[in-house]
Amino acid sequence: MYSEIYFMMPLILLIALTLDIVIGWPEKIYENIGHPVSWIGKVISYFERSLNKREYPGELRKLFGILTFFLTVAPITVVAFLVDKMLISFHYGFFLQAILIWPFLAAKSLYTHVKDVADALDKKNLIASREALSKIVGRDLTNSDENTICGGAIESLSENTSDGIISPLFWAFLFGLPGIVFYKTVNTLDSMIGYRNDKFLNFGWCSAKVDDFVNWVPARLSSILVCFLTLKPIKTFLFSFKNAKASTSPNAGWPQATFAYILGVSLLGPKRSKGVLIEQPTINIGQPLPSKETLSTALKYYICIIIEIYVILLALNFWFMNG
Repeated sequence: MYSEIYFMMPLILLIALTLDIVIGWPEKIYENIGHPVSWIGKVISYFERSLNKREYPGELRKLFGILTFFLTVAPITVVAFLVDKMLISFHYGFFLQAILIWPFLAAKSLYTHVKDVADALDKKNLIASREALSKIVGRDLTNSDENTICGGAIESLSENTSDGIISPLFWAFLFGLPGIVFYKTVNTLDSMIGYRNDKFLNFGWCSAKVDDFVNWVPARLSSILVCFLTLKPIKTFLFSFKNAKASTSPNAGWPQATFAYILGVSLLGPKRSKGVLIEQPTINIGQPLPSKETLSTALKYYICIIIEIYVILLALNFWFMNG
């Protein structure tokens, strides 16, 4: 029975992705019950408040961070596994699986947030564009100009294409509902406590390391997908391979370098995030800074990536069902 459901996974992901793109996560649902990721966030916040005390020595905070990781990830993943196992016995269990996978994808949300930045810039409203960008980046945006805002939006779009779409689909494809729930729990831990500052350096160490591991393959797949949208995919990939290390993250630099190359702009460079100055090289140095026109082009590439994903899932579905 499980093997039959697994061979339906491309179809399940097609349904889930379509629900996300068409519906997103409705505001009324969010107002009434929140969102699965926000529920996970509340669990993480509880452990962080209880165990990440400034008076604790570093090694103890690291130990408590590891404990927080396992106390968060293990129960949530086990619940997802049990629910998934139960759904397998249902006649239309695959459709229910798709519904449960749907909220863990962020295709529409990512596009909407970045489009809000672009729309505000089109109206020459820097204050509104900073506010829109602040919803998807953690850096200091005070007095940011148009180029800085566009650069931040493109960097976030490229990184979150991997983190918010490719990675969840990758882990769901491999392990179904438990896979995507495991991934999103790890990713949420990293986004909340995985910072390299005094408060989280030790406590978030485990979460950050595991997040690097689970995103290693998807980040490179994301870069490859973008490379195939160009006339010179091999040259684009080699550029990404060479310049990905500019990012402080072992993964984010891959899609960011690829976007920098295909858009013909420079990205990254020093930035201040969560009160910490992050020194990092500039990708594609010597090229123009991003503009609002570049940001609009990046959004068009993003739509093409979604189309690529659909084509791949349709091909896999045909292969699995007829192979």
